[in-house]
Amino acid sequence: MSNTDSLTPLKALTLLGAPALLLIALYFPSLDYEFVWMDIPEIKEGNLILPEYDYVNAFFRPLHVTQSGRSDTSQNPYYRPLQLLMVSSIYHRVGLTPRYYRASAIAIGAAYSALFAFLAWLLFRRFIPALAASLILVAHPFSIESFAWISAIAEGAAAFWIVASLILALLAMGEADKTRALRYVIGSCLCMVVALLFKEKSVVLPVMSIALLISLRFGRQPQWASLNHKQYADWRDDPAIWLIIIQAFTVFGYLSVWRPMILEIGTAGASLTGSMTTQWLTAIGNWPATMFGFFLPIHPTTSDVTPIYRSFSEPAVWAGALLGVGSFGLWILLLRWRMGIAAFGLAWVWIAFLPTANLVPMIHAHADRYLFLSIGGGALLLVSVIQTLTHSNSQRTQSAVMLGVSIALVAGLSAQTVQRLPDWRSTKTLFTADLARDPNFQEGRFHLARDLYLKGQLNQAAKEIDTLIRIEESELDVLSNINQAGLYQM
Repeated sequence: MSNTDSLTPLKALTLLGAPALLLIALYFPSLDYEFVWMDIPEIKEGNLILPEYDYVNAFFRPLHVTQSGRSDTSQNPYYRPLQLLMVSSIYHRVGLTPRYYRASAIAIGAAYSALFAFLAWLLFRRFIPALAASLILVAHPFSIESFAWISAIAEGAAAFWIVASLILALLAMGEADKTRALRYVIGSCLCMVVALLFKEKSVVLPVMSIALLISLRFGRQPQWASLNHKQYADWRDDPAIWLIIIQAFTVFGYLSVWRPMILEIGTAGASLTGSMTTQWLTAIGNWPATMFGFFLPIHPTTSDVTPIYRSFSEPAVWAGALLGVGSFGLWILLLRWRMGIAAFGLAWVWIAFLPTANLVPMIHAHADRYLFLSIGGGALLLVSVIQTLTHSNSQRTQSAVMLGVSIALVAGLSAQTVQRLPDWRSTKTLFTADLARDPNFQEGRFHLARDLYLKGQLNQAAKEIDTLIRIEESELDVLSNINQAGLYQM
C-alpha cells in the first residue's frame, strides 16, 4: 500500500480552496460589524494611521505612541511597521468603513489557510490528512480575534509568512542538491524578516525550524524529506544548519538591537505580581486551564483574568509543571515512535505559546489570541494521532474513518465559531457577553464604559466605572489589566 497520494489538479484545487472557502463562509457575516474594542482608538481615532506619503516613518516608530511620539507604556511595547502600513494604506483609499479593513483580514486568513494546507500536504503527502488539518485550523474559534478583529490584522499576516518560511525550510531540509537547498534557505530567511515586521511573535521561527529538523532526522517524518535529507560530515556544509544560524542571528539582532532602539525599552516592564517567582508560579499554574481551553474551546473569551499563584504547594502549579514536563516527555516518545509530524505539531504548540505564556511580564497575563499561532501545530498533532489510531491495511478504510472523525471535529469547532462570532458585532455586545461570564474582567468593563460614554449613555457608563473602581479597591487575587490613566481620565 502506498503511503502517499497523487495530487491531481482537482485534489490540489480542493486542498487549497476548501479551507479558504470555509474561512470566508465563517467570517463573511462579520464584514459589516462595527469597529470594536481597540479598533476605535487605533483606527477610528487614528492612532495607527500614518500621514499619506509618510509611510517610511512606520519603520522608525512603535506601534503605539504618546502625543510626544514616544512608546506608550500603557500598552505592550510593539514594533509592527507592516501593520501600520497596511491599515494606513486602507484608510487613505477607503476611509473609515469597517468592511474594507475586515475584508482585508478575511482575505489574509484565506491565503494563510491555503498556504497551511500546502504545508500539511508536504508533511503528510496524503490528501485527507492535509485537508483535515487545514480545515481544523480554520474552524478553531481562537482564530476569531485574528480574522474578525481589525486591530489583530497583523496576526494572520505574520502567520502567513511564518508558514511560508517553514515551507521553504522544509524544502531546504529535504533537498539533496546543495545549491537549490541554499536558495530555499535564503527564501525562508526573507519570509521570516517579513513576518517579524508584521508581528514580534515571529521570533519563534528559529526554534520551530530546529523542531522541524529534529522531527525529520529523528522522527523520520515527513518520509520523503527524511529520505532525501543529506547529513553532511562537516556541519559547515549543511544548508539546514545555516538556515537555523541565519534565522537565530537575525532574531538576536532584532531583539537586542533594532527593537529596543525603536521602542526605547526592552520589555513590558516589571512583574505585575511584584515578584518574578510569583510571576512564574502564576504562569505555570495557569497552563493546564489554558491548554484545556485550547484543545476544547467551549467558551472563547477576550478576558485576561488570571488567578495568582504564590506558593509551590499550589495544586495548579504542580499540574502545570507536570503538563510541561509531560509534554516534553511525550515529544521524546513521539520521536522514538517515528511520529515526526505529531512531534513537530506538539513542539509547534508550545514554541508558539511560550513567548506569551506570562513567563516574561506582559500587560495581559492571558489571552485566547496568544494561542492563535499554536492552532497550526495543534491541527497537525491531532490529525497525525488520528491517522495513527485509524491505521488499517486498507487505505480506503483508513481514509473513510479519518474523514468521518475530521468532519465531526471541524463541525464542532465551526459551531463554536458561528456561536461566538456575533458577539463581535460591537464593543457593547462583545464585552457584555464576556463580562457576564467573568465580571472581574477589568479591561472589558473599561472599554464597555468608554463605548457607552462615547455614545452619550452617561448614566450607564458611570455605573460601569463605579463597578470598575470597586473591583480595583477590592484587591482580588487575580491579574487583569486596566489602563489606570484612562480610567481616572474618564
